[in-house]
Amino acid sequence: MKRLAIIAAAFATTAAFAAPGEVQINAPSIQGVAAIQSSITNKAAGFMVKAQQNVSTNTAGVEINSPSIQLTIANDSSLSNEASGFLSTAKQNLATNDGNVTVDAPQLQVVYANGSNIANESLGFMTEAVQNLANNYAPAP
Repeated sequence: MKRLAIIAAAFATTAAFAAPGEVQINAPSIQGVAAIQSSITNKAAGFMVKAQQNVSTNTAGVEINSPSIQLTIANDSSLSNEASGFLSTAKQNLATNDGNVTVDAPQLQVVYANGSNIANESLGFMTEAVQNLANNYAPAP
């Protein structure tokens, strides 16, 4: 019993002092991806470009304090994200919490793609494309 209390205290201390921008999971969390006969692609080409694709994932700055379920189900589908060009950014989130988001109530986020094409693309000089599906998004200030 004493060992369990020490482990619980260590976990609470770790969660309380997590660095800014980290993901904190303080409640049950389920994240799932079912990609059946599907394609999930992410590309970046060029100088100083960024392509970021999150599928049923929490990113930096997210704190989960209540039960959370995030699912991406893709059947015969194509999910693609691409950034091409100088200083362009393409960012795609599917059933994802992104940025400074705090979940204090139970949440269910689902993307169901059947025979679909979900694409996000940013081309050209200093362009940006951000796409969010069934997610919480709070861009950095």
